[in-house]
Amino acid sequence: MLMAAILIYITSFFIPEKLFGNASLIDFLPSITFIDPELISSITGLEVRSLDGVFWSLYVEVKFYFVVAISFFVLKDINLNTVFGLYIIRLFLSVGEHLHIENAVAAEVLSFLNYAGVRYYGWFLLGVYAYKFELNKTLPKGLVLFGLAVVATSTTSFGNVQITALASLVASIFLLPLFFVGLRRFLTSKTLLFFGFISYPLYLIHQNLVTGLAIMFHGFAPGLPPYLYPVPFLILVIFLALSIAKIEPFLKNVFRGWVPRQFYGFDLIKRK
Repeated sequence: MLMAAILIYITSFFIPEKLFGNASLIDFLPSITFIDPELISSITGLEVRSLDGVFWSLYVEVKFYFVVAISFFVLKDINLNTVFGLYIIRLFLSVGEHLHIENAVAAEVLSFLNYAGVRYYGWFLLGVYAYKFELNKTLPKGLVLFGLAVVATSTTSFGNVQITALASLVASIFLLPLFFVGLRRFLTSKTLLFFGFISYPLYLIHQNLVTGLAIMFHGFAPGLPPYLYPVPFLILVIFLALSIAKIEPFLKNVFRGWVPRQFYGFDLIKRK
């Protein structure tokens, strides 16, 4: 994450066509804390932005982990029924909003749940259910399919057929390998495993770099077919993502040697 953030920050001064423009040092805060820049701005009073638009999903992910930690460690809810309950509540409240059923309390609750990213929790929960099924084979298939339906519904605008279809397709690709060995073999091919290996840094850096450089390229050669402009820069970010994926673990091991193993009796480095 740090290497990707540094790359995005540096290139923002050389690629003015990037969607988010020039970055400032304060914009590093969301990148290294995984905290929503809106929350940081409200606490500090400073204007803080994301270095890249794709980082929004990281903020949602951290919020989910925070809620799960409370559910698991504080409430002792090992099955995460609390998280599932919040997800279902948000789903029903959003249905009410879609049907124009006005209620001030419901609107406030829905606003809070949306800020906490609950609308996306279905994807995380679907991963939990899939893991449980793969682990013990006792999870009913109907429940997994129910999760698929809920995810497909919750990520739509209630009537947007295209979003519903795409969400269903993604969830199906995620779930079907649990039941079909042939599909699992295909998804574990060397090519797909390679892109899986670089997927995280590739996701972090692709948006602004590819878009900005493609726009810049268009300025130099405006007569080319539109689909050609991003191609060389897609290849570039794949190479950069591979470099980050290989170098960052090495740097982590180097920096780990600089961190004291204990601080006031607490282990700072996980013991092997």
